[in-house]
Amino acid sequence: MPPPKPQPGALILAKQGAAPRSGRPSGFKDYPANGFSIAYPESWQIGQRQAGGSMYMVPQGGAAKGQNGGAELLFGAMIATTFRNPARAA
Repeated sequence: MPPPKPQPGALILAKQGAAPRSGRPSGFKDYPANGFSIAYPESWQIGQRQAGGSMYMVPQGGAAKGQNGGAELLFGAMIATTFRNPARAA
């Protein structure tokens, strides 16, 4: 039986039941994901355009609808994951 395929999008989903980390700067929230944690300004919002896709963190006005109908990041941050295929390493 082949090994299960990696699901990189699962690493950026919020970790269920995780408590926020202590010691973050004043005015910041914590986002504990399955593969990492990150602090972001409490006035920003977190979202995903589609399930399993990139995660974005933006302030008010930081994203707009693009010409092709997708989301366009104007300012803020985007986090995505990828897996390197060891079989293709040269």
